[in-house]
Amino acid sequence: MPPNLSQQLSSVVFNKTAGHPIYVINFIESLCNEGLIRFSLITGCCEYQIRKIRLKELPTGVVQYMKSRMEKLHHQYRLVLEVAACLGQPFDYSTFKKANEKANFKLEDLLPILASFGFIQELAPNNFAWAHDQVQQAAYE
Repeated sequence: MPPNLSQQLSSVVFNKTAGHPIYVINFIESLCNEGLIRFSLITGCCEYQIRKIRLKELPTGVVQYMKSRMEKLHHQYRLVLEVAACLGQPFDYSTFKKANEKANFKLEDLLPILASFGFIQELAPNNFAWAHDQVQQAAYE
């Protein structure tokens, strides 16, 4: 969108997120998921509902915000994050597997999915790190 059409939206997003990338990405993602921002095939650009977006609240802290995102995950994903939070920063797949021996799910499938959600990142094959120390704190809590 050209700046004159997106300035109002970008101003609201910046004011709500203080420009923190993790907040910006997740806030815009939630707006899209709720249909408050959508692409119009008719006009060929994004349309948004600025009044509703202005009313949308964000949790006050990063830890609280990440915890609220994690609470929406499937139980298996939450368990993986809880175990990983105890392993420190960074952690590797083999240590994680030892810490989680009795689980009945495939870690090799779940860790990349959690990385795609932005909670962790894969530094190298089978080596992971938290996206931010406050994300690890949220998982630990």
